[in-house]
Amino acid sequence: MVVFAPVRYAASAVGLTLVLAAAACGGSGARHATRPETTRARQLARLAADVRVLRADAAKIHGNSTLGTPQIQRATSKYLHDLDTSSLDDLTKNRQIDFAAAAVTGSCDQCFEMVEAQRPIPALDGQ
Repeated sequence: MVVFAPVRYAASAVGLTLVLAAAACGGSGARHATRPETTRARQLARLAADVRVLRADAAKIHGNSTLGTPQIQRATSKYLHDLDTSSLDDLTKNRQIDFAAAAVTGSCDQCFEMVEAQRPIPALDGQ
């Protein structure tokens, strides 16, 4: 029996190695490769939803207003928070600010100024 003991351990070691190798090839690398894209898409979708809310709130304001309404001020604040916490590059943030500024232009001067103040102009100097 002593002769077969190393063979049994060797077979167990080979079996364990095969199980670990199969677990390592589980395809988790593909999920990690697409994760930044899904994060970016999720952040862009959140900003697009915020812009839709800004447009809807701006449509309720008739004429030009300096301060807007409390609803559009809250929506602008939420948009700016989502923009600030996103990991988007400066060029993409700049373009997203264009959409938000267009949504509040003519209905809330203060909201427009708040959005424009977030523009990453010094960081875009070389682009």
